[in-house]
Amino acid sequence: ALVSNLCGERIFRYTASVSNGAVGYKWILPTNVNGYTGVTLDSGDVNSSRTIRVKYSFNGSSSNFDSIKVFAINGCGFSNTRSSKLLISTLNPPSAPTSITVQPVYSQICGYRTYRYIAPSLPMATINKAAATEWRWNLMGALAEYAFIDSGDLTSQKILVTYTTNEGASIGDSIKLQYKSDCGYSLPKAIKMTNRVLKVPTAPASIVITPLQTNICGSRKYRYTAPNLPLATATSGAATGYEWTFVGSLGASMSIDSGDLNSQKFTVIFSSNAAASIGDSIKIRYNSNCGYSLYRASKLTNTLLNPPVAPASITMALVQNDCGARIYRYTAPVLPAATTVNGVANGYDWTMPFGPLGNLGSLDSGSLSGRMIRILYASNSASQAGDSIRVRYNSACGYGPKKTMKLSNTIKTGCPPITKPSLPYSKNGEENLNVEKLSVLVYPNPSVQQFNLKISSKSSSKVHVGLFDMQGKKISQMQVTPNTVIDFGNDLKPGVYHLDIEQEGEKERVRVVKY
Repeated sequence: ALVSNLCGERIFRYTASVSNGAVGYKWILPTNVNGYTGVTLDSGDVNSSRTIRVKYSFNGSSSNFDSIKVFAINGCGFSNTRSSKLLISTLNPPSAPTSITVQPVYSQICGYRTYRYIAPSLPMATINKAAATEWRWNLMGALAEYAFIDSGDLTSQKILVTYTTNEGASIGDSIKLQYKSDCGYSLPKAIKMTNRVLKVPTAPASIVITPLQTNICGSRKYRYTAPNLPLATATSGAATGYEWTFVGSLGASMSIDSGDLNSQKFTVIFSSNAAASIGDSIKIRYNSNCGYSLYRASKLTNTLLNPPVAPASITMALVQNDCGARIYRYTAPVLPAATTVNGVANGYDWTMPFGPLGNLGSLDSGSLSGRMIRILYASNSASQAGDSIRVRYNSACGYGPKKTMKLSNTIKTGCPPITKPSLPYSKNGEENLNVEKLSVLVYPNPSVQQFNLKISSKSSSKVHVGLFDMQGKKISQMQVTPNTVIDFGNDLKPGVYHLDIEQEGEKERVRVVKY
């Protein structure tokens, strides 16, 4: 009986049949089997045992003349010899594996494709084939240079192999499997590697452009959105990211407001008011481990924004009709909203009145950049040809056209003649000779040339005098000795002014008019 069938260590058990009257058995072991030595007793006793085990320490097969012999023994001597032909055959390595199971784990990632390879179970020994003791994998070809074992090893039943290249398998790229045994290796089972070249993703299908703020000159805002990243296909690798690019002269004026050039969506502000021209476009492509896809391009949609149109009208109202100090209020329309071709207006720009009468006008209140202003005219004359006032809108696109309105002043009658009196007069029409407190006298007032200023006071302290226009802007500052007369205003332009006089905490204000 075959007990152990390992190459170089095959053990057979031999048992003699029962012989009547026998008290023992005598075995004769072969010393040479078909030219092979290495026959030894493994167990039992060749001089007495009925059953023995014999070890053959070689892998050769027996020939026709190779046998083992046994005698029965009793008190009368030895029986005849019983011989048994040795039935040892050469042990071969196991048969080649019948198959290799391939399971794709990550087969659509460029530069990182992983497969699981599974071998059959180890075959048991047969009468003429040795038992397999382990597996032996071998990766063949140029593709094997880019492979590493992710789990398991070259002697495991299953291994996980990752390929770090996007190359496809070519002739000679294969994986082989053999069984190992004490008798050597089996024939290999080979399968061709299944890697194929993965292409880059296709170009993005579209770019969605959402206008967020298109009518503010120098600050137009758009949101650009790309499609979702495409998944891998049987022929294309999965996209892993985005890459945006601006092309053309208009692209140089853009800044990113939110997101970035690798986001699915981001917001851009164009600081230029120019319209998009030929070549001004935005491009998007996908990134992947296989490389970049083709671009999807979309022309920039910016159009040229013009400054606001001219104000539709100017509203005028007479506020004060005093001789030498007529005041008119001028009001512009509310700021217009932006249109598709005109930028949003953000302010006003008035021009002081033109013409002979207009040159005698001064700003009474308001601001030249406000919606409403008041102009004081220090002349009683009627407006003439060329006397007008203008206003225009301001915007980030520039100034719009002006709206001009003719001044409608008529001559102011019943006004006292403008003369330079020979005697001074006080602001209340009479001079107080017995001064008990600070007293101020300006004459002539109104005046076409200079004014005379007399400050009377019992105190000898210096008097501080400030000259201001109607907007509160200080024209000049001086210190005056009380109870003296000084002249001023010869260089003043026509208009309305006021003097602020202060001495030792006592204050006076006097309005003066220059024609």
